[in-house]
Amino acid sequence: AALAVADGRVALITKRVEAKAMGKALKNYKSSNALIRDVVSNDEDPDKAIKKATQSAAEKALGRISGTVERKLGSDDLDAFNDFLLSIGRSIAEAAGEGILGIGKNTSDEESEALQSLASVLKATDKDKRDRRQAKQAAAQAKRTADAKVKATAKATAEAKSAAKAKAVADSKAKTEAAAKAKADAEKAKAAAAIQAKMKVDQRKRDMQAKARAKTATKERDERKAAAEAKAAEEAKAKAASKSRFTVFVAEHKVASGENLSVISQKYYNTQANWRFIYEANQDLIGDNPSLIRVGQLLKIPKL
Repeated sequence: AALAVADGRVALITKRVEAKAMGKALKNYKSSNALIRDVVSNDEDPDKAIKKATQSAAEKALGRISGTVERKLGSDDLDAFNDFLLSIGRSIAEAAGEGILGIGKNTSDEESEALQSLASVLKATDKDKRDRRQAKQAAAQAKRTADAKVKATAKATAEAKSAAKAKAVADSKAKTEAAAKAKADAEKAKAAAAIQAKMKVDQRKRDMQAKARAKTATKERDERKAAAEAKAAEEAKAKAASKSRFTVFVAEHKVASGENLSVISQKYYNTQANWRFIYEANQDLIGDNPSLIRVGQLLKIPKL
């Protein structure tokens, strides 16, 4: 519609040529872009209001469409959409066959200007494309920077969280180990104290036992001493009594083999019953056992 207004030709033949050219261009246009495929496959007739639109209204509508495509689908879809529209426009302009100016061989001055105006409205000029590429690159760089920052922040957060967790684990481990060590030290100290207490008890027991043994030994020694002293006193008394009792002797007898005090008593007293007197008179020589006299001993025979 914008091209028709710019050209100023409304002849029916021209419209038919342009319509045929547009149909052919749409049929032959190849694109992998989903938006373009949808547009090409749309076979609905354009609205009458669109057919009657002025160039200014058409440009405004195309500008809005261009802006919507860029906002909704992005710069790549916008470039594909613009290339599509400009390609169809050039095909229509060339089909009209009015001069060689501008873009196509058979394009009129008015149509060339209309195509240039269309490119400007669609933001399809080289500068527009370059600006979009730069903006896209800047956006991509900004996104990479933002992503890197987010990643770095996430990494730092994860590292901090990991470090905090490791510290918490280490602190917990250290606390557990300290508690275990304190418990072990307390048990060790308790065991040492118990050993010391037992050693003291055992030492007191040994001291008491030693004291008891010493007391018993002293008592036994004192008893042995007392017994020995008593015995010595008895012996001295007996000896003194014996000496004082027998002071006169009738003979001295040399003990012969086979003799005992009874035999000797019989010999000197005509009775064996007086052997005790002979023993008492010679107890110092015979000893404590009157039955143990030896051959060759010289015994004194007391006078009765």
